[in-house]
Amino acid sequence: IPAESYDLYAKTGIVHILCISGLHMSILALYVSFLAEKVLKRSRRFSAGLTMAASLLFLLFIGFTPSAVRAVVMICVVMMARIIFRSHDRLNEISLAALLILLIEPLYLFHIGFQLSFITVLGLCIAAEEMEQKRNRDITWKQTITESLRFSLYASLCSFPMVAYYFYYISPVGILANLVVLPLGGILLGLGILCGVSGMLWTPIGVFAAGSVYAILKGFELLCECLLRLPFACILTGRPSELAILLCY
Repeated sequence: IPAESYDLYAKTGIVHILCISGLHMSILALYVSFLAEKVLKRSRRFSAGLTMAASLLFLLFIGFTPSAVRAVVMICVVMMARIIFRSHDRLNEISLAALLILLIEPLYLFHIGFQLSFITVLGLCIAAEEMEQKRNRDITWKQTITESLRFSLYASLCSFPMVAYYFYYISPVGILANLVVLPLGGILLGLGILCGVSGMLWTPIGVFAAGSVYAILKGFELLCECLLRLPFACILTGRPSELAILLCY
């Protein structure tokens, strides 16, 4: 990845789209579950087992990064709950993932990927709990936009202190950028998989899929360039003290 492109994504708070992270694991799990249950018409228990297997195989393929392991553990807990007909709890899933990772490698506690992954997911869980309490039966498009904005806001607010500590700046425009990037991220991953698989079977289909991926990434770059022109798009903070971070949380 060219340094200027990486810097552009970082300053707008969407650099996570360039790294294989929990986001991609979750999207992959959704794809496999939907394909097995809706397209192949298999049972929920079979779909859950297939999703677990696909997630674990993908984890072996990409490597055991903290964010990916966290996502796979949470996915497996949710899918296991489906298989044995039990409910699941987000906080327990996060805690179990952290426990398993730290049992294998305790020093991951000081790893930036571990810290940012878990603190961001906690923010998403807080947003989800609030929305479940306030959600109406009939979801309107306005409510969908509001919920998406709240997810992005909570995730960003929870990550800002840690981002400032490690990178010395925060990107408020990331709250807006993620509203566009995250929905398209699922399409991007799907087209990437299609490009890899279809390219082995018939090159023109692979080329078409690669062209679509290129168009989406160019759109991301254009979005980043536009957002960085806004005032206070990227705020230099310096490194806050541990006490300041604690007070923020």
